[in-house]
Amino acid sequence: MTLKNEKYNAIPIMILYLFTLVLIKVIVLDNFNYFYFVTLISGLFILYRIGIIVKMKGFLDRNRDLKYFYYIASIYVIYVLILTLVKMPSGIVYSVNIVIPFITMLFLIYDFVNSDYIIEKLNKFIFYIFLITSIAAIVMVVLGYSKIDLSFEYGIYLTPTKTYLMWDHEIRLSWLTSHKSRYALYCLIGIFFVNYNKFINKKMKVFTIVLLYINLILSSSITSIAIGGLALIFILKDIILNLFSRFRWLKILTIIGVPVIGIVSIWIVSMKRNIFTLGSRLYIWQSAMQQIAIDPMGNVSMGSDFLMSNPNLDFQFTNGHNIFINELIERGIIGSILFIVLLLAMLFIYYKNRKIEYLVANILFIAGGCIDYTIASEMTYIFWFINALWIAESMMNFKSKNILYGF
Repeated sequence: MTLKNEKYNAIPIMILYLFTLVLIKVIVLDNFNYFYFVTLISGLFILYRIGIIVKMKGFLDRNRDLKYFYYIASIYVIYVLILTLVKMPSGIVYSVNIVIPFITMLFLIYDFVNSDYIIEKLNKFIFYIFLITSIAAIVMVVLGYSKIDLSFEYGIYLTPTKTYLMWDHEIRLSWLTSHKSRYALYCLIGIFFVNYNKFINKKMKVFTIVLLYINLILSSSITSIAIGGLALIFILKDIILNLFSRFRWLKILTIIGVPVIGIVSIWIVSMKRNIFTLGSRLYIWQSAMQQIAIDPMGNVSMGSDFLMSNPNLDFQFTNGHNIFINELIERGIIGSILFIVLLLAMLFIYYKNRKIEYLVANILFIAGGCIDYTIASEMTYIFWFINALWIAESMMNFKSKNILYGF
C-alpha cells in the first residue's frame, strides 16, 4: 500500500472511530431495535473496502492464527443471521446490528496489518478522543449532569445528576453511553489503550489516565471500580515489585493491609448492595437460566419488550446481567459456544504474540461482563474495534517505549 493510499484509507477509518467512540448514540432508533448510526457508517465502510476480499486468502495464509480467528468470526456471523431468518425474521435489523461490528473488524485488521501509517495516526486520534471526552464528562458533572443523549430526532437531552442522587444515591456518570456500567467499561478500555499507546508521551499518558480513573469512579459502577484497581496494580506492577524488593516493611504492610481494605470495602458495599446475592444477580441469573431451558436454541432478540422476573425480586429486568448468559438467551447454545471460541481465539493471538497487556486487559473486560451486561449495545462496537487495532499491533509486534510502568 503506497503512502498516498494509506492517507486516503485513513480518513474513512477515523470517521468510523469518531462515530464509534463519540457519536455512538446518534440516531438510536428504538423501533429498529437499537440501530445505531455507526451501524450505517460501518456498513458503508464494508462496501468501501469490499474489494480487498480477493486479497484476504493470501493475507490469511501468511497469518495462521489470524486465519482461524477470521473463520470463527465468519461462522458466528453466518449462524446468527441464519438463526434470525429461521426463528424471527422480524429481528433481522437487530441481528445485523449484532454482526456488523464483527464484519467491520475483519476488514479493519487487514488495513491495520498492512499500514504502519494508519496505526500510528489512529492511535493518536483515539488517544485525543479519550482525553477530550474524559475532560468533557468531568465538566458535565461539575455543571450538574450525568448523562447525555444525542439524536437527530430529539436533539440533546441532559439527565441531571440530582435525579440519580435522589433515586440511587449515586452520581452514575454515563456520558454518551446507555448505562453507567458501559461507560465504566469505556473508561477501562481507555486506561489500557492510553497506557500501552506507543505514540504518546508519558506526561500526557499519566494526565489522561488520571482523568479516566476519575470518570471511572464517578460512574459509580462498583464492579468496574474494583477491576480498575486490579488494572492499576497490573500497570504499575514493575514499580510495585521494585518497591517491595527495596522496602521489606512495605511488603509486610501490604500483606496486612490488603485483607483489611478488602473487609472494609465489602462492608461499605454491603450498605448499598446485598453482597450475598451479588446485588440480586443470583436471582437474575436463576431466572435467565430458566429462560434458556425454555428455548435452548435462542430467542434471537431481547428487545425493549423482553422482560424477566423472579419471585424474590420486586422488579422486572430486561437482561441477564452477564454477557454469556445473554448470549445463551439470544443466540442459544450453539451461538454461545461460537462466541466463547471467538473470544478464546482472540486471547490466544495475544498470548502467542506475547502481548500480555492486551491479554490481561481483555480478561478483565470479560470478567466485568460476567457481572454487568457491559459488552453490549454501543460497547460492542467499541470493544471489538479497539481489539481490531490491538490484534493488528500484536501481529506486527511493535516495540513499546512509552509505557507508564516503564518510567
